[in-house]
Amino acid sequence: MVVVLVIALVGLPAFAAWVHFGRVHAGDLASWRRLTAQFSILDRTFPVLSYSATPPCEGSTEGRVTRTYSRLGGPTVLEVRDVLVTSGWTETAAPSPAIIRLERSATPAEHHYVVVLVADSHTARGASLTATSSASALACLVGG
Repeated sequence: MVVVLVIALVGLPAFAAWVHFGRVHAGDLASWRRLTAQFSILDRTFPVLSYSATPPCEGSTEGRVTRTYSRLGGPTVLEVRDVLVTSGWTETAAPSPAIIRLERSATPAEHHYVVVLVADSHTARGASLTATSSASALACLVGG
């Protein structure tokens, strides 16, 4: 009887939490995949010098996508910004050392995306782009 009571009071809520946060983590991964897909237009438009993609819970809570463009023949910061703004991103105030910061979320319930461009100036070539997709730290702990 005591074992059944312990399972009911501890085990079932723990299992429910594990299932819930597993779903949250799956949502974080799906959101990150949508973010990476949004950069296919940039990859087709501009030659990329280097890139990376790190899913949520690997190295940090948020998912990351990075692109680095060449100082020789790469796009300017303004060219990258124009492509992103055309595809629905909104420019916001940029913290130092960023030159440009853009944000996007299709609905209030959807994950929040942020893109930061860092370069010497708005007209400089060789921009470094970092895009992040928000994720749940607790879901990383439980579901990741």
